[in-house]
Amino acid sequence: MDDRTSSRPSRHVAVAAMVGAALMAAAGLTPASTGPHAIAAADVASVPSADRAIAVTPLPDVTSTGGLMGTCYAFYTDDLTGLATAAGSRWDRFDFRWNAIEDPQGSFNFAPHDSVVARDVANGIDVVGILGSTAHWAAPGCHVTSQAAAVQAALRDAAGGAPLFPMAVDDDYWWRPCPPSGLNLPWDHPNNVWGTYVYTTVTHFKDDVHVWEIWNEPDLGQTFWSGTPAEYAQLLKVGYQAVKAADPAATVLFAGLAYWSNPSYYASVLDELAILPDAAASDYFFDAMSLHLYSNVYNIRPVASDIYANMASRVGPHPIWLTETGVPLWDEWPPNTPESLRTNRATGEEAAAYAIQGFAEARAIGIERFLWFRNHDDYMGIPGSSLYEYFGLIRNDLSLRPAYVAFQVAAKYLHGENQITGPLGSGGVRRITFWGTPKGRIDVLWNETGTTLPYDHTATLPSAKVVDVHGNTQTVTTVGGVYPLTLEAATANTAEDGSFIIGGPPLLVIHEDTTAPQSDLLPLPATTYSDAVSLAWDVVEDGAGLWYTEIEESRAPAGPWAAAAGWPGTQYVTATGIPRDESEAGTWYFRARARDSAGNWEDWPEAAEVSTHVVLTRTVHIDVRAYVDLDGDGSWGGGEPAATAATLTWRDDAGSLIASEVGATLDVTATLYAGATTVNGRLTDYVAPPTTIAVVPGPDTDHHTVVMGFREVVGVVHLPLVIRGE
Repeated sequence: MDDRTSSRPSRHVAVAAMVGAALMAAAGLTPASTGPHAIAAADVASVPSADRAIAVTPLPDVTSTGGLMGTCYAFYTDDLTGLATAAGSRWDRFDFRWNAIEDPQGSFNFAPHDSVVARDVANGIDVVGILGSTAHWAAPGCHVTSQAAAVQAALRDAAGGAPLFPMAVDDDYWWRPCPPSGLNLPWDHPNNVWGTYVYTTVTHFKDDVHVWEIWNEPDLGQTFWSGTPAEYAQLLKVGYQAVKAADPAATVLFAGLAYWSNPSYYASVLDELAILPDAAASDYFFDAMSLHLYSNVYNIRPVASDIYANMASRVGPHPIWLTETGVPLWDEWPPNTPESLRTNRATGEEAAAYAIQGFAEARAIGIERFLWFRNHDDYMGIPGSSLYEYFGLIRNDLSLRPAYVAFQVAAKYLHGENQITGPLGSGGVRRITFWGTPKGRIDVLWNETGTTLPYDHTATLPSAKVVDVHGNTQTVTTVGGVYPLTLEAATANTAEDGSFIIGGPPLLVIHEDTTAPQSDLLPLPATTYSDAVSLAWDVVEDGAGLWYTEIEESRAPAGPWAAAAGWPGTQYVTATGIPRDESEAGTWYFRARARDSAGNWEDWPEAAEVSTHVVLTRTVHIDVRAYVDLDGDGSWGGGEPAATAATLTWRDDAGSLIASEVGATLDVTATLYAGATTVNGRLTDYVAPPTTIAVVPGPDTDHHTVVMGFREVVGVVHLPLVIRGE
C-alpha cells in the first residue's frame, strides 16, 4: 500500500471555540491524498451531531490506571475535565503559544493558562505543554502562508461560533511559523528571545507542568514551521537548554510529527542534531519523540519501528510518545453525505475499536504515552464546507460516544503488566497480550477480516472473563481446553484501496490468576565434577500452570546476578543444565524464580538458594608402551621388539601438545580439562592406530595403559591431484 493512502486524516480547522489554546493542534491541513478528501460547501448541509447521538452508558469512573493515557484539550470546563478524568485520562496536551503569552516583548500574561493548568491539576491530570508560535515582534518579517491565513479566516468568520477561550490572542494569525530572531545566540543571551520565553514560561509553571513539547508539526508544510530542519534543530536545542535550566527534571519532547506529510523530515532534523556541539552530552536535546498518527491502527507499529531505528542509528535510542491519535467520524454527518468523503474515516463504533486496538498496538511497540485527539469535538469546522470534524470522545453537548467507554476499558484494564507480547496473527485473528496485570493475563483479540469468525482461544483456567468494547463482561468456560469465542467482522474498509483501517470489535480475555507460583531449587552436591551444573526445582502453582523459570548465577551469595537459564529452555520443565567452560571453574551460587501462564512472576530470593563448587579438571595418568607388531595380530607377542625409535605424543581436543617422548614408552601424569585427548605414535615405515582417552572431571586420578603396536607399511598409493581452471 502506498504510505500516503493510509496516513492520518487532516484535522482541518476548529472554527469557533478553537480560537483558544486548543486551536493550534486541531487546525493542521494536509493534502487530500494524505487523509479524508476535501469537502465542498455545496456537498451537504451540516446537521448537529447530537441529533443522531447514540446513548452510551459509561463505566464507573476509572480511578486506577497506569497513567499512560490522555486526551488533548481537556481543560475547557470543569465538566469536560471531569469527564476526561472519569475516562481514565491522566494527561492533557495543549499549547502555550508565545504570541498569546508574551505581547509585547517582556510582558508575560500567564493568568489564562494559570486557570486551566489549575483545573487539570485539581482533576489529577498532568499537562503536556506545547511551546511554540513565534510572537509577532520576534520575527517582524514573518510570512504566514495562504493556507494558514485561510485557517485563521475560517476561525474568525465562523457562523454561530462558541465563546472565545481565555487563551485567545490579539494577533491576526493564531499561529506564526517563522524562526525567531537571535536563535543562534546562546540560549540565555538577552537577544535570544526564544530562550527567554521558554525559560520564563517553564519557570512560572515548573511546580505543575513537567513535560514540554518544543513546537508542533514542523513537518506539516509551512503551516506550523517555515524554517529549515537545521533551524528547527537549533530551536529544539535552545528550547531544551532553557527548559532544563528552569526545571532540570522536566521532560522535553521533540515536536509532534505530522509524519505522513513528510516522513523523512524528522530524520533530517536528527542528522542536524547529531552534529551540534555537545549534543551527545545533552541526549541530543530531546528526551522523547512526539508522534501523531491517525485512522489506521495498523500503521502504528511499522511507523514507530522506523522511527526507533532512525533514532538509534543517528542519535541513540529515545522513547516515543503518541501525543495525537484517533480517527474522525463520518456516521454523524447528514445521511446524504457522499460515500466518497469517508476515506480514512470511521463510524462511532469503529472509533471505539480503534481506541482499544490503537492503545494495545502502541504499548506493544513500546510507546510510552497515548493521547487521544480530542477530548471533545469543539466545533472543528472543515474549511469550505458546512461540515464538522468529529474526533472527540465527547460531543459538544457533553453526550458520550462509544469511544469514550472503549477508552475507559483500555484505561481500566490494560495497565500494570510486566510484559507485552504481540501482535501475533493466525487465521485472521490478531492478538496482543498484557502479562501479569493486576487483573491477570489479558489477551486483546480482534478480527482482521470482513467475515465473522468463530475462534477457539487456548484456555489456562477453567473459566475466563471476557470484556467487550462497551465494557460489558461475561464469563466463558473451558470446552476441550479452549474458550469458544466469536469475533465480529471488521467493517472500517475506508482506506483508499478499500482495505480495513481498523479491526472488528475487540475482546479482552482476562485469565484471572494473579497469584505467583512458588519455586524451590533442590540442593546441589558440595562439589560438581562436570562441565554442566544439573539444577532441578519444585514448583507450587495452583492457577494457570507453570510457564517457565528464570535462573540467575553469581560468584557470591548475594550477587551481583547474571542470567543463567530461562525461556524457552525452561518452558514447562523443572530441570536444566547450566554449562560451564574452562574459565568457569570454582564456586557458583544460584537462585530461581518461576512464572505462570498468566504472566505472574515469583519474586527473586534476596540471596542464593543453592551453591556448588565446580571442578572442570581431572588428573590423568597414562602409561604408553610401543612395540613393532611383526605378525600383525594386534598383540605384543614373544620376539616382537619394543619400538625404541618411535615418537609418542599426547594431545588435547584442540590439538595442543600435552606430552611427547622418543622411545618405546611414555609415562605421564597431567591435570586436564574435560574433553577428548589422543595418543599418537610415529615410526618410519610403520603405522599405529591412535588411541582416544576421554577426560571426565572427577576427584581421583584416572589411570590408562596404552599398548601401541606399529605395523609395517607394505605399500603406498599416490593419487594424482587434478586442478581445473575456471
